[in-house]
Amino acid sequence: KKDSPKLEVVPSLRLRPGGVRGILPSRALYVGVDVGTQSVKALVYNSDSHNVVGRGQRTYDINPSDDTRCKEQDPEMWIQNLKEAVTEAVMCLDSDQIRGISISGQQHGFVPIDSDGKVIRPCKLWCDTVSSKEGRELGMVPAYTATKMLWLKRNEPENFAELAKCMLPHDYINFWLTGKWTMEAGDASGTGLLDVEAKEWNYDLIDKLGFRSYLPELQDPNRYIAPIRPEVAKMLGFPATVEVAAGSGDNMMAALGSGAVEEEKFVVSLGTSGTIFCSTKTQVEDELISNFCDALGRNLPLVCTQNCAAVPEEIRRMFNLSRTEITSLAQLEPIDCEGLAFIPYLTGERTPNEPESSGVMYGMRPGFHSRPGLLYRAALQGATFSIFEGYLRMAKSGLEVKELILVGGGAKNTLWRKIIADLFNAKVSTLQESESAALGAALQAAAIGEGYDVRDYIQKFPPEARAGEGISPAQNSTLAIRKAFLRWKAIRDMMQWESIEDVVEKETGRNEEEESTHA
Repeated sequence: KKDSPKLEVVPSLRLRPGGVRGILPSRALYVGVDVGTQSVKALVYNSDSHNVVGRGQRTYDINPSDDTRCKEQDPEMWIQNLKEAVTEAVMCLDSDQIRGISISGQQHGFVPIDSDGKVIRPCKLWCDTVSSKEGRELGMVPAYTATKMLWLKRNEPENFAELAKCMLPHDYINFWLTGKWTMEAGDASGTGLLDVEAKEWNYDLIDKLGFRSYLPELQDPNRYIAPIRPEVAKMLGFPATVEVAAGSGDNMMAALGSGAVEEEKFVVSLGTSGTIFCSTKTQVEDELISNFCDALGRNLPLVCTQNCAAVPEEIRRMFNLSRTEITSLAQLEPIDCEGLAFIPYLTGERTPNEPESSGVMYGMRPGFHSRPGLLYRAALQGATFSIFEGYLRMAKSGLEVKELILVGGGAKNTLWRKIIADLFNAKVSTLQESESAALGAALQAAAIGEGYDVRDYIQKFPPEARAGEGISPAQNSTLAIRKAFLRWKAIRDMMQWESIEDVVEKETGRNEEEESTHA
C-alpha cells in the first residue's frame, strides 16, 4: 500500500449552466491527461490560440497473470507515468501560465481504497472478466464496476473488509491531485450503480448489495472540484493556484475532444477496445447498448467491443511487418477476403456478452496462412464488423449516422478508414489532434477556467478536422463489404462458446464414467 492524502468528501453539486468562475487572463494553459489501459498521454492546450502547445506520453503494461481472465494494474504505476508524461508536456512552456488540469481515465476499473486512503489491492480493469458470474447475476457485463465489487466481497473477504471507498481510475488520479474523493455522472454511469435517467445513484440496487457507504455524492461537471495539493503542484512544476476539473471516463472525454456534443455526430474509437457513441438528450432502450451519461449532463449511448486494435496487431506481429507494409499488402486483397472471416473475440467479448468466447478464423484454405495481407484485412474487417453490428442496434432506435469521426490509434490507418466509410456508407473524418480523450480533458479544464459552460465552449471552439483525410464511401465497395458482414454475422451466430464447453464437459464425464464401469 502507498501513502495517500487523507480522504475528504466533496458535497453534491447540481448542474447549473453558466455557473462557473470568472474569466482568467488570456494565454492561460490547461493540461489534459488521459490515463488509459496501455499508456498515459498529456496535452497542454493554449486557450488564446486554441491549439495544443505541449505533449508527453508514457507506456506501460497490464500486470502479468496466469489467469487469462485477470486484467489488473497498480494505480501507483499510473501516478508515476502521469508525473513523467506531464513533466514532458510542460517542459518547454511557462508553467506559471497553467491554470487548470482535467483527467480522462479508462472506464469501469475498480480501485479499492481503505479508510486511510491507501490502495488495498491492484485495480481490476474494464477488460477483467473474472466477475462473469457476478455479471450474470446482476444482469450486466463483467466490465461494470459493480460486478468487480461483488467479486471482491465473495472472493477476497479480507480485502473487502478493509474497503472504505470505491474509486474509478480517473477518480483515483483526482484524489491524488486534490485529496478530494469525488465522482461525476459520466464515469459513474459505467459502474452499473447509477440511475442514468435521473443522473443519481440507484440506491435500491446499491442498498441491496450493501455498497452505499463506498460511493460519494456526485460532482457537477461544469465546476472545478478543488485546487491541486501544494506538494503535487511542486512535484509537477505547477503554480499552487492550479485547479482540478471533474474529468470523466475516456469515452466521455473523447466525445468532448472530437466535438461530438450534438446528436448528429457519431464517434468511432479504434483503440484497445472499439466504441461507437454519440451525445443525445434521451436514452436508447436496447440491452446491447450501454446507456452512459456524457460529461455534460446529457446521455451518451455507446456500444463497446472488447477487441479492436489489438486484433490486427496480432496478425502484424505474427509476420513481423511494419503497419505500412502489412496495410499495403491488405489493400491488394479482395473485400470478401475469399470467404475468410475473423471473429475477433481474442479476450472474450462484452458486445455481445460472451466473456468465455475466443477468437475464430473461419474459412481457412490452402495458402491463406502465408498471405499476411489477407489475414490482416480479415482482422480489420472482423473488428469493424463487431462495432457495426452494435451501430445497427443504435440505428433501429432512431440514431443514424450523419457525420462519423474516427479517433484512437487505429484511425491513422488509411485502409481501416476506407473499410469504415464503405461499411457505414458515410463520410468519415479524423481530427487534427488524434488524442481526443486527452484533448477533451484539456477543453473541459479550459472551458471552466475561461468562464464558459463546457458544451458552449466546445461549440464555439470546436476541434479541427485533419485536412485531406476525409473518405467518402464507394457504392460498389459498400455492397461488397456489407455482403461480407452478413456472412461474418452468420458465422458468428453459429458460435455458442458456453454450449461447446458444456458439451466437452458432459462428454468428458461420460467417458470417465464408461472407463470406470469397464474397470
